[in-house]
Order: sequence, then structure tokens, then C-alpha cells
Amino acid sequence: MFLTVQTVVFAQEYFPEGTKWTEIRLDTLKYDNWYSQVGDEWVPNFETIEYFVRGDYPDRDWIYKKVYTNGPEWTDSLTLLIREAEYNGHNSVLVSIMTHNYEGGSYVPWPGEAYQFDWNVGKGLYYEDITMSNTTSLVSPRFYYGIIDEIKEGYFGGSQSLKYVDLDGKAPDDKSNSPKRNVNTNGGRIIQGIGITEWNDGECLFGPPNLYSAMSFDNPERHYRSMLVHFERNGEVLYDVWPEKRTSDFAQDDYRPLVKQGKKWTYHHDTYQYVYDYHYTLEGDTVVAGKDCLKMYSENRYGDGERQYEGALFEENKKVYCFFPYKEESSIEEPALLYDFGCEVGDVFHMNAIELVTQAISAVEVNGKSVNRYDFQAQQPDKDDEPFVIGNLSWIEGVGATMDFFGMLPLQGNYNSLVACEVNGEVIYQSATSIQGIKSNTLNSDGAIFDLQGRRLSATPAKGIYIQNGKKRIVR
Repeated sequence: MFLTVQTVVFAQEYFPEGTKWTEIRLDTLKYDNWYSQVGDEWVPNFETIEYFVRGDYPDRDWIYKKVYTNGPEWTDSLTLLIREAEYNGHNSVLVSIMTHNYEGGSYVPWPGEAYQFDWNVGKGLYYEDITMSNTTSLVSPRFYYGIIDEIKEGYFGGSQSLKYVDLDGKAPDDKSNSPKRNVNTNGGRIIQGIGITEWNDGECLFGPPNLYSAMSFDNPERHYRSMLVHFERNGEVLYDVWPEKRTSDFAQDDYRPLVKQGKKWTYHHDTYQYVYDYHYTLEGDTVVAGKDCLKMYSENRYGDGERQYEGALFEENKKVYCFFPYKEESSIEEPALLYDFGCEVGDVFHMNAIELVTQAISAVEVNGKSVNRYDFQAQQPDKDDEPFVIGNLSWIEGVGATMDFFGMLPLQGNYNSLVACEVNGEVIYQSATSIQGIKSNTLNSDGAIFDLQGRRLSATPAKGIYIQNGKKRIVR
């Protein structure tokens, strides 16, 4: 017996006729790397599976779209049935399969909810197991990708910028009388309108609903890892990311050093009285206290057009140090530690009289490479009471602080924000809230509208501040 739920197809179609995507699948019982190096050749250890949407399938009062696959040992195999509709109050992607009953006939089980693409900060994203969605049990669980704390935007080898979220797999506390139970997962990165980019199972994009279990495969313990590498819609490539040819495990890409000749940072200062951009640049080398350093200069730091020498930087063991000018005369003085990109969650970093407590470390895209973003809570310790919390700040590996390179603490009067970072003229990082319209590989200049958190808006807000074509605009 099935529950009847009314659904309505919504206007945005993410998987129209002809949609194609490619995933690669690795048998983790045989390999621990995507590639193996044999002599001078790189040999892939993975299988490549292509998917494409072709044709409709009517069932009950619904119309599904059929998804076929081409794999190592099969061609044009009907694998999935998907439907995009309003469901449980979400703009959802529903997934089912075609299976057989005991009499040899075919039928479509009640679908599981794979994705919800109407996003906002604080919303929890989940999926449903197809098998569990067909039970009459009142405790059918919802498996959470996690709760959205930030909606990001960037390019992934395709023709346009995409919204995405990085989720930790933690489910919200279920304090309601809802019959569904909230279940934690491993989380992952979800691209809006596409889906999750990696999954520990036999397929990736629609792997979370446990389709292999629903299709009663003989081996219930899946030992694969899958990765989305290509996606195109209406003939337009939106996602094209393949693993590097390397023999290292699934660890993040190699560490990206921060101190590099020719690197330049652009920051924005914005108060009611003063609005301007200023820059830091690493130009020229020097030796201080036996350390090979690069000289850091600032320009227009205080809106005065002046250029001045800030200090000498060097980097060791993922730590960035600075000899400030007043220390250069003496080799006895110790350099100041500015950044520690080797810290772990829970570590405490001391800056003057302030403690930075590492709250989270997550992956972000910088110039097409995955690097770490570090989120801290700044607090002032108190011997007799709880520490006084000042606020939050972030670092980005290979780039630095997002508030100011040196003055990174979220103190009153610090109205600075990172706009861009480049090396020898090549932009390697661009903030979505760029004010001055610097040429970027992560932000369109086609009239797109953003709020002050960098989230793209579908229309001009009725009231408030927004950003368009690199300029702040106010609707009163």
C-alpha cells in the first residue's frame, strides 16, 4: 500500500532530455588510487560509466525520465527513473527504478527523494533510501548530507559559475513528533542542479538513495568509490573535473605555499566615510636573521596613496613568519608567527592577547585546486570566567586571511575584506563579494546580482543592499 502524495512539476528542469554525465568508479578492494604509474605511463585503475537522459516513462499519474548507462560490460542499459517535482515542500529530484514482481511483470517502486535544490542557509539537505521509501513504517529515516552554513559559487571546468555547498553529514536534532528519523552520513560537496560529486558506493550522482540495495544486488557490502568527472546539460558543459594522475592516496592536493614572489593581494576598505581598495605585494628578496625572505609592501593601505614596506616574510613547515621592520636590525629577535596552516580542529593559535580557536577546516576551490579553508573563533581569555568571544575569521591556504593579511582580527573598526589574490598577474582567488569588478575566473560580470554574503540572487531585492556588475547598489 502506497501513500498518495500530490506532486507538481516545477519550472526549473535540471535533468532535461539529452543530459549527460560521466562518473568513474574504483574498486577499493583492489586499488587505493585512481591511477598507477607503470614506467613513464599513467594507467587508470577506474572504470568509466556514462549516463544520459532519453525518453519518458509514464507510471500512475506521473511521468518519469529514463536514465540509461554505458559501462565497461553493458550498453544502453536502463538504470534509473527520475522525476523533478515539488515534493514534501521542496523542489525535489525523485529517483526510482524499474523492477519485476513475482509474476514476471514490471513495476516502479515508490521513489526516494534524492536532492532538494531550493537552498538557503540553515536548511538541512537529505536523501531517502528507495527501499525505505516503499515501507509503510512510520520511522522511515532521512539520511542527511548536512545543514547549509554557506552557499558558495565557483567554476568547475565548465562554461558557467555554479552554486555549491560543502556539507559535513550531520543531521539536525529531531525534536519534533515527525515519524522520520534523522540519520548522519559522510556528507560531501553538492553542486546545485547537479548533485553530489563523490560517493562511497557503486555510483555517485544518484548513489545516495542506495540504488544497488534497492535493485537487490548479490553483494550488499559495496566496496567502491565513485567520482563525478563530467556533466553537461542542453549541450553545455557545466562540470569537468578529473583526478590528477598521481599515485598518492585520496588525500587533498599538495600544500599550496603562501609566500611566493610576485603574489599580490587586493583588499577592500568600506566605512561610511571611506571606501577604497588597497594592496599588498611580495617583491624582492632579503635575508634576515639567516632566513631567506620576501619583502612585503603595501599600497594605499590607509587610503592615502602611499606605498610602504611592511616586513619580510618566510615560510617553513606550513607556518608563515614575518620580520617586521623594527626587528630587522637584530638577529636576536624572533620573527612573528602570522599563520599556521598545519593546525587541526581544536588547536589554539595565539595572536597578541587574543586566542584563535580552530573551529573547522573545509575544502575550497582556488584556481581549480582543492585547498583548505580554516575558520576560527577569536576570543579573549579570562582567568576567572569564560573567555570573551570577539568574533569569527577565516584563512585560506595559499592566500591568507579574508579580513586583512596582517590585521585579521574581527575587532571594532576593522572593515576590510579580501577581494582577490593573484600571482604575476594571474588571479588565483576571487571573492564573490568583489566590489571593484576586478577580472575574475569565479564571478560573472553579466549583470548577475549578489547579496553581501556572495550568494547569487534571482532578482533585484525589494529593499536593502546588493551587488551588481561589481558595484554596491541600495534599494530604499
